[in-house]
Amino acid sequence: RPSTTFFVRNPITTMQIFISGVDGKSITLSVNASDTISDVIKKIESRTGLIEEQMVLSMGGKILESSTTLKEHQIESEATLGLSLRLLGGHCQVPCGIFDDPKTVAEVKEAATTIRKAMVQINELSKSMSPQNFNQMTRWVMTKEEHCGKIITIIGEYCLCQRVKPVGAAKSPFKSEKDFVDALKAHHYVMIAAMKAKQSVDVKAAGALEHAIGDWCKMYLPSEEAKSNL
Repeated sequence: RPSTTFFVRNPITTMQIFISGVDGKSITLSVNASDTISDVIKKIESRTGLIEEQMVLSMGGKILESSTTLKEHQIESEATLGLSLRLLGGHCQVPCGIFDDPKTVAEVKEAATTIRKAMVQINELSKSMSPQNFNQMTRWVMTKEEHCGKIITIIGEYCLCQRVKPVGAAKSPFKSEKDFVDALKAHHYVMIAAMKAKQSVDVKAAGALEHAIGDWCKMYLPSEEAKSNL
């Protein structure tokens, strides 16, 4: 009688880990040992609205590479990882003051201020869920949506369509392909941050948006004023 061999597949074990550094609080995530650090960052992104490119995870002071797995770092259940944010875009990687359009900067910054205020109000009102507070929260959510959309429209339909021109094009201010690409990235970061702010009421998302705007706006302010913002 021939023998039969049975193969037993190891079950995938789900465990909980903690992420510290999110507005001074910790969040709990359900993960697998086979998850990569990139997978964990994506889960944090969905929970907090922070931008994936900003996030850096560490353990015991050691930066964890995004392509490595939790198992490789011997991260076990109940472990705590530290979360820090890297600066997006750097400071004034493209020439400062190349567009000289402070009016557009003022509009975008005003919208960002309103977005932050809306988030603060929503969080405050949510502490007591009365019908009146629910109504006010809804209005603030709509205000936040409107101003996030306004920023995306200004950056996409005005800045990228009318001001940012490829190297060699008529009236293009860019002297190199690198400057052009860096400018595209700076605009794109603002749009991503505005989209994330739409999805979140965490004021950290407002901070990420304000930082992205701070890098982007240097192209639209007079050179000396832009440099004073460094």
